[in-house]
Amino acid sequence: MQKFPGIALFFFLILVVQVLPQKYQILEKTNDHIVIKFDLRDFPSVRDTMVNGRKFSWFPGDGMYFMDQGEPAVPEYSVSAGVSYNSQPRLTVVASERGTTENRFILPFTVVDSLAFEPDLLYFEKDVYNSDRYFPSSLARLEGRYSFRFSDIQPLIISPYQYNPVSRELVRYNSITVKLEYNVQYGDAFIVQPVNDPVTSEFLESTVINFDQARNWIGEKKSLSPDNPAADNVWYDPNKTWLKIFLNKRNVYKLTYEELAQAGMPTNRMIPKKKLQIFSSKGEVPLAIYGGNDSIFTTGSYIIFVGDSLPGSPNTAMNIYNKSNIFWFSYEADTSGLRYIDRDGTRTNTTAGLNYSQTKLRFEEDNIYERLGWAPNGNRDYWYWARINAFRGVPQQGFAHRFNALPNLDLNLPYLRVRAEIHGITTTVYPCNYVHSVNLYINDKKLANVKWNGQEKILFDSTFHIVNDSIVIASEGNQFKVVTDGQICLDEKNDELRINWYELEYWRQHRVGGEYFVFQNPVGISGQRTFWVYNWTGDTMYVYLPDRAERIIKPWMLKNAQGDVLFQDSVRSDGTIDYFCVDADYGISVDSIRIDTPSKIRTVENEADYIIIYHPKFKSIADRLANFRRTTPITPESAPLRVYSANVLEIYDEFSAGLMDPMAIKSFIKYAFESFRRPAPVFVTLIGDMSFDYRKILPDSRENYIPSVPFHSIQYGVAASDNLLVAVTGEDVTPDLAISRISIETVEEGNVIMSKVENYPGDNSKNWKESVLLMASGVDQADELQFGFNRESIKLKNNFLEPQGFRSMLVCRYPSTPEEEQYAGSTQDIINYFNKGTVFANYYGHGGGYQWDLVFTNNH
Repeated sequence: MQKFPGIALFFFLILVVQVLPQKYQILEKTNDHIVIKFDLRDFPSVRDTMVNGRKFSWFPGDGMYFMDQGEPAVPEYSVSAGVSYNSQPRLTVVASERGTTENRFILPFTVVDSLAFEPDLLYFEKDVYNSDRYFPSSLARLEGRYSFRFSDIQPLIISPYQYNPVSRELVRYNSITVKLEYNVQYGDAFIVQPVNDPVTSEFLESTVINFDQARNWIGEKKSLSPDNPAADNVWYDPNKTWLKIFLNKRNVYKLTYEELAQAGMPTNRMIPKKKLQIFSSKGEVPLAIYGGNDSIFTTGSYIIFVGDSLPGSPNTAMNIYNKSNIFWFSYEADTSGLRYIDRDGTRTNTTAGLNYSQTKLRFEEDNIYERLGWAPNGNRDYWYWARINAFRGVPQQGFAHRFNALPNLDLNLPYLRVRAEIHGITTTVYPCNYVHSVNLYINDKKLANVKWNGQEKILFDSTFHIVNDSIVIASEGNQFKVVTDGQICLDEKNDELRINWYELEYWRQHRVGGEYFVFQNPVGISGQRTFWVYNWTGDTMYVYLPDRAERIIKPWMLKNAQGDVLFQDSVRSDGTIDYFCVDADYGISVDSIRIDTPSKIRTVENEADYIIIYHPKFKSIADRLANFRRTTPITPESAPLRVYSANVLEIYDEFSAGLMDPMAIKSFIKYAFESFRRPAPVFVTLIGDMSFDYRKILPDSRENYIPSVPFHSIQYGVAASDNLLVAVTGEDVTPDLAISRISIETVEEGNVIMSKVENYPGDNSKNWKESVLLMASGVDQADELQFGFNRESIKLKNNFLEPQGFRSMLVCRYPSTPEEEQYAGSTQDIINYFNKGTVFANYYGHGGGYQWDLVFTNNH
């Protein structure tokens, strides 16, 4: 079995725990439990600080902080134990030795990076600070269980301090002894098959306190369920010929034999109609096939199908990755393709026909990108239509969008539902009432004033009676307007917001004026119902119901001056479906058709230690890297790597129906990890740069070659996370494979990097192979003093790197002690160290990408 010594770099941050002095002793260890005593006498002591003439207490040093914002910032200690997949572990405190008790005022934990903020503005969680009890409530707890490759790990959180915010009593414990019971409970959902995975073993040996037990639980979960819906949904067969159909709006489409033949469908063979199929990201699409003879698809034949616009991305109706939807056509179905089933629409009852239904007009544009670093989570859209703001209480820029009359408004049901999503940009550390205040209008009629707090979205949703509420809708030139009035609680009265979208929903009559009309059945109406459309100009009518794969035929066409058509259907009251009414000859053309180049990525015969995912522009770079990894072992003692290269466009084809989606890349990596021949892959390298503007909306956006998974981080906001692409076991964010990216935009850049990759292993004249660059920085001097990034980096250097034989360089942005002064430096120093050569660079500090921007500008 091949070992991967290079994987140690991947877990560098996890191994940093070895820097800290061991604070525990194993008292008892069996296959059922483990007893651990934590010696906490050397744990950091509380210190006082003065801020604006007021005294507060804080903790320097090695502690970890697991509390929520606003809760007392008391440090804790953590170790990890390996557990069985079947474990329901229990943790109990069996002994504790209480130490000193002090009277202190402990500040709350804050996501704000510096004490430079006014303490009066810090957020205090009232439910905690007003409670006359200790925080945390327990001296030990289990939290944050996660998976790594073929193992499960359970962190243990130990609390050396307890704090009572009411009495201000701070209690310190000299020691805490806990018992962790594994409590293995076998069920019938899955079994665990043992796996020999050196990477999992190496990780557990360096990470958990019970390696002797944990290594016995290394294995792979195998479901005992006979059903596998995910496998059943895989329709892409690389042994078939596929034609990609591109379109961009929901409508009824006509696809002719001649168009398909021109795109690459063979004309020298008889193609049975039953063998025709079309798929999309939602699955198989029902078809109606016309022309030719009864069974053969030939000259004059054509297909009718309903095509969808692009599916929305998470938290938005827009698709942030693609501009066109893709449908897949095959003439080689295994059995028979999905077809519309005809239903007789002849009217059999005398109930009045429903000639009205609800419709929705949605208005949205993506013009502005916001990271939203102070938003509480990532459950939001980051692309916005327009900016509105107020300065010193005076409206500066408002939003106004024109819309024409509400087509076919039913004056018997004059209700208008208005929905709009607006996102706040202005925020404050300590919220007041309120940070945002906006007025919404239709024309000159004020609909509402809406107030809310923080960098958060708000959904306005209200229904109006057009007549009673005096909303005047003109035949054209109407406006929906949003204006901030500056009536907010902030002293400066500045308010900044973004408009995302708005919708107008109303009842309309089924007045057509053409030969194409779409409506939905009204909610709350069930049973056999007659639907009535009028002013129909077509000679015939078919009604397609793609949600049910049904086609209603034989509607009652009155052939009168009003163009009345009635048909009957059985409807349910608990949902809506689309009715596509079209003339028999109706069908618009698709945007384009291209023949697909088949791929065989989803194949269990594939194997890899090292996976390369590349954009086709950089195939030559991928081939060069693959050849290097196949012929150059990581160490002289190890065997060459098994390398598998995958074109990212082929990954999209097989894992997201051809649409760009970073989750398709993750799905492929997960498939390779679970299904490729063992041992499972260890390394992934992406070749090609990425951009947050996947659709190139902004004029200065760079090319996106391989996307990354968006991850919401506090302060920085949404960020790219290649790490999430390789978090493929469990539901956590722990990477299961090592991932890297060669961020290039040209082949020339790729060749420069590859020359370095190929030449460095043979270059014994440099010390770079044993050199590590450490960089430490807070947002400012106060931030550094509070969190001690310099101090911790020096510990890493002196206690771990140097004893292991690594040469380390350190750059401290804000040194504060004589020991730190010798490492003072900034941009040029970091660049010089990189030029000298380093095998690993570690940044420890605050500021995220913005802090990096201060150090590495666009000029470097």
